[in-house]
Amino acid sequence: MNQNRRWLNDYEFESIDIITEKKTQSLIGQVQAVRYEEQAGKTLKVTILFADTSGFVASMPIRSGDRVRLKIKHGSVSDEPFEFSEKRKNELIIAEIAGDSGDTKRELFSIVCITRSTLNNHTTRVIKRYKGKITDSVQKIFKEVLDVDSSRVNIPHPAMNEYTFTGNFQVPLKQISRLAAKCMGESDGGNSAEKGSCGYILSEGERKGYQFFSVDKQIKEKEEFTYTQQSYKSASELNNFSVVSQPVVATSHDIVKKLMVGQYKSANWYYNIVDHTPHFVEYSYKNSKLPSANEDQYVPNGIDDKYSRIFLNVLDLGAMTEKKAELRSSAESVAWRQAHATARLQSLFSQTLEVTIPMNLSLRVGSILKFEFPRLNKKSKGVNPQSGNYMVAKIAHVFGDPQGDYTGLSLVRDSFAFYSE
Repeated sequence: MNQNRRWLNDYEFESIDIITEKKTQSLIGQVQAVRYEEQAGKTLKVTILFADTSGFVASMPIRSGDRVRLKIKHGSVSDEPFEFSEKRKNELIIAEIAGDSGDTKRELFSIVCITRSTLNNHTTRVIKRYKGKITDSVQKIFKEVLDVDSSRVNIPHPAMNEYTFTGNFQVPLKQISRLAAKCMGESDGGNSAEKGSCGYILSEGERKGYQFFSVDKQIKEKEEFTYTQQSYKSASELNNFSVVSQPVVATSHDIVKKLMVGQYKSANWYYNIVDHTPHFVEYSYKNSKLPSANEDQYVPNGIDDKYSRIFLNVLDLGAMTEKKAELRSSAESVAWRQAHATARLQSLFSQTLEVTIPMNLSLRVGSILKFEFPRLNKKSKGVNPQSGNYMVAKIAHVFGDPQGDYTGLSLVRDSFAFYSE
């Protein structure tokens, strides 16, 4: 990416085609707006708003299940276009069509598009038995069940734990999401060297395809870009890395909610159905030594030494094997993992911030970004406590907005940047 080039509102619809069984219809010149959405834990969605002045929607006709190819050039992805095509193995499928015939000279249509694999997710099931490392099983489900090309599956952090299970006719993406909570990334000193780091995130995007990554590994990545908010600048003075809207703090350390889910400290009892023994795991956020986006992992005084929730669960050891001794020996680590995985994801979403920036098509779910916000009191020293590193949890790219093209971000983090009064 050329960071110095001015690419605000610098985009071009190179091709937008609808392919039916009979013909291909170009929407160039008729598109009003395009909205692309990518979110952690969900599949991507593209919404295209266009005008039909000749009645081609009815005459072709265009129906759900037809294919859509999209190619957009933009300065933020000068190396390769923003593209959904047969060549990229991510061709879109029309999932919904809605029309508005209020105008006598033209009819406005909105089509919602998904990828072929999202469609396959509703028509296939995970049936067979899987064993071995969880990330290997995830890779097999994508290939064998969802028929996703290997180039569209990105698993940057191999799992260190093994898990044996049977699909039981589960929906593929639901099965993978279930495995994400059980997956344990290889430890590099961030927490226990024996137990690794818990919690993975699944997402789907245009750039990387499906991502399945470790929260702890990803959050320690170096920030890709730094965005700055400077309230005294006019719209004409904005650059590619300005924050163009007032940040909205969606959530910020709701202490009651966190106590209810046991985020600061919890007692976890697990019953092992193999040898009928209980296992106890104490979770303490303060002592977990989890990697964080920033330096200050905030824990309110006076509540970190008491259990705010007690969990009673059955220990999930996976499908039974002939080697029961192995199941018994792994029970302690499985109990630890089950207790920590939920708490890890809860802590990651401690703070949620929503911002709007100039369109940047190179971003994806999991991108680490640094934000610098000014202090309201200019005489105060240090930085605004909302400043610091965040992980992208949701993206919306909007083309064709009357006020300009932009990227909306939902950002999450588990800690504050240090500051002084």
